Amino acid sequence: MSLAHAGLQARIKAVAPGSVWTHCSIHRESLEHSPPLHEVLQTIVKTVNFFKTNPLNTRDFKMLCEEMVA
Repeated sequence: MSLAHAGLQARIKAVAPGSVWTHCSIHRESLEHSPPLHEVLQTIVKTVNFFKTNPLNTRDFKMLCEEMVA
C-alpha cells in the first residue's frame, strides 16, 4: 500500500491537490471479492490453463472464443 504522506500519493497530491487515490481495479476487486468469486476465478484460470497445455487444446480454445464473439 502507498504511504499517504511520504510516497507517490503525496507527490501527486502536491502537484494536483484535487486528485483522488484509489487502487487499480484488479487490486480493488481482490480486496473486495468474496470466497465464491475467488473459487470462480480459480476455475476459470484452471480451464484456460487446460486449454493452453498443448496445441490441439489451444486450437480448440481459439475456435471456442471465435464462436462466442460471432
